[in-house]
Amino acid sequence: MSLNMPTYPCRYEAPFGVYHEKVQTSKVFLRDLTMVNAFALLLFGGGVVVEHATNRVVIDDWIVLDVPARVGVLFSELRRRLDASLKNKLRDPRVDIARSDVVQAMTMVLQDTA
Repeated sequence: MSLNMPTYPCRYEAPFGVYHEKVQTSKVFLRDLTMVNAFALLLFGGGVVVEHATNRVVIDDWIVLDVPARVGVLFSELRRRLDASLKNKLRDPRVDIARSDVVQAMTMVLQDTA
């Protein structure tokens, strides 16, 4: 029996899951599975394409989210700024990004949707 697939009906709190390893023996098993919401995917998933005409955001060329285009644009900008902060931290490890505006915004988004 798997903790991810109990023998009784259940509902997950988030619509997506990420895993570390996929193994096939007599069945397919996902190891280290964590449920994530769409906002986490927008921040940390693959490439993001905003489709303004259809109010959709496509992540990694296959995950389609029906959200207003402005949401996709805002998350793309937050992601760009987060990447810049992380690059800055890598250049100078003494830089404290934990209290930066971008990290605070990201933290608020993830906490509010948890």
